[in-house]
Parts: sequence; C-alpha cells; structure tokens
Amino acid sequence: MLFEQHEIWRVKHASDLETMPCPFCTKETPMITAEKLASALGESTRAIYKLIDEGKVHFFETANMHVFVCLASYSNRSQE
Repeated sequence: MLFEQHEIWRVKHASDLETMPCPFCTKETPMITAEKLASALGESTRAIYKLIDEGKVHFFETANMHVFVCLASYSNRSQE
C-alpha cells in the first residue's frame, strides 16, 4: 500500500515572507521567521525550534537574532 501526501501553502501577507538564498538549499526560496511560521501553523515556537535543533528544516539567524526558516525544507521534511 502506498500513501502520498501533498501540501499547498497560501501566504496571505507577503510582508511575512522574504525570498533569499537558503544557506543549505543554495537557491532562492521563501523564508519566514520561526515565530510567524508557528503562528501560521497554529504550533508553538518551541515546536519550530525543535525541528531546527533536529536538523529537519533549514534556517539562518540574522545579526539582530531573527531566525528565518526555509519553507522549501519545511515542506520537504516528510520526504527525507
């Protein structure tokens, strides 16, 4: 038996996203702060930081301590 799952993302506020190079994907991809991702998913920020700590999503931290999560890696995490 084979199951396949697909996700569709709809972003309502373009100001929540920034397209920038992911340091791991090495391509331009939508990035969102960990806090805004948690809010959009109805999750806790702790759950997002756990994914980061476990290496399940790509991220980078800015000089002013904002953590941005790569949405491509978030969407692909179940395929790895």
